[in-house]
Amino acid sequence: MMVTSYHLGGITIINLYRVILLINLTVHFTTNDGFVILSSV
Repeated sequence: MMVTSYHLGGITIINLYRVILLINLTVHFTTNDGFVILSSV
């Protein structure tokens, strides 16, 4: 199941991860509180 899901949505998952990471970095430099809240979600 994990292999199939990764094969079908691998590119989407990678792109989503990059977007989340970018948002985390942006919010981190904007406000530490927002970074902590976003990271816990």
